[in-house]
Amino acid sequence: MSLFETTSAAATMALAEKLMQKWLQLYGAENCFVVLLTGDYGAGKTHFVKGAAKGAGVLNEIVSPSYVYIREYSFKYNERVGNFVHVDAWRLKTEQDLRDIGLEKYIRHGNIIVMEWGGLLSKDLVNLPKLVKIDVKITEVADGKRHIAVEESRGWNE
Repeated sequence: MSLFETTSAAATMALAEKLMQKWLQLYGAENCFVVLLTGDYGAGKTHFVKGAAKGAGVLNEIVSPSYVYIREYSFKYNERVGNFVHVDAWRLKTEQDLRDIGLEKYIRHGNIIVMEWGGLLSKDLVNLPKLVKIDVKITEVADGKRHIAVEESRGWNE
C-alpha cells in the first residue's frame, strides 16, 4: 500500500494524474483498469477522477455523473486508445443496482473504470483475466489536507 498526502484540490488532481500515467505505463494496454474510490462525502473523490482522466489523456471536461450514474469519455495515452468510464455509485445500494445501470458493458479490456463510492463492486461483476484493480481511500484530515491510500493488485484479491 502507498500513502500520500495532499493539501488542496489541485494537489489531489495532480497526484491522480501522475498515478494514472504510472499505472498505464506499468500495467500496459491490454488490461481493464478498475479504480475504486472510497471516502466521505466531500473528501475529494471527484477531484481525483478529474486528475486521473487528465493523466489518461481525456480531453473533455469531467462532469460528475451523480444523477446519471455513468459518464463515458474517450482517451488516448501514447498509442493506447479506449474509454474512460466515470461511475458515481453514491445513490446505489446493491451490486444488482450496478448491473441495472449497465456497468457490465463497460468492463472490458482497454477501458479504465473509475468508480466513486466503489464499495459495491465485487469480483462477481468484474470477471476478466487481465484486470488491474486499484483501491483508493481518501480521508480529509484537516484544513483541506487529505490522506490518500492506494493499493494496487492484478486481478481481484479479496
